[in-house]
Amino acid sequence: IRKKMKVFLALMMVFMLIPSSPFSTAASGDNITKAEFIAKISTYFAWPHPSDYNDIWKAPLKQFNDVKTTDRFGKLIEAAYEEGIISPDAAGNFYPENEISREDAAVILVEAFKIEKSEKAAPFSDYNEISMDAIGSVNALANLGFMSGKTAKLFKPQEPIKRSEVNQIFDKITSTMVTPVQALPKQNTVAP
Repeated sequence: IRKKMKVFLALMMVFMLIPSSPFSTAASGDNITKAEFIAKISTYFAWPHPSDYNDIWKAPLKQFNDVKTTDRFGKLIEAAYEEGIISPDAAGNFYPENEISREDAAVILVEAFKIEKSEKAAPFSDYNEISMDAIGSVNALANLGFMSGKTAKLFKPQEPIKRSEVNQIFDKITSTMVTPVQALPKQNTVAP
């Protein structure tokens, strides 16, 4: 049995290192881009892209300057934008290929899952480094046990979040909470 177990573990290690393996990116701990992060959320909620449904009162499509509908995750990013969980910077950009910071991920997850922000301070010694826009979201996720620090005492708000961390947080949220109801018409509907 020991020999079989060793062979099994060796095969698993090789399998995790194969680039085409679904476990390879999680095993390597790669940072996740903003586009990949938003795509994961949009796919989970199955938010329809504005071009995928017919609503005569639908407002014009909201778009970023640096995201096209035809991009790899373009439709998913535009659907999340329409849902109101992401917004452009002052220049109208999203920067989809940039890594997403831990605090930005917290803000987006709280918005997407409609989690109530918290004023109860999270127990991190670098708490004062968390931006004012993100502090309620970080507090909520940390206090609910969905998101932990990089260490026991440090949150590292500006550090890029790892794909494996996103998967763990996502699993904790989706196995604990009821998914918010999604409905049409969308919030940007313009009735006469």
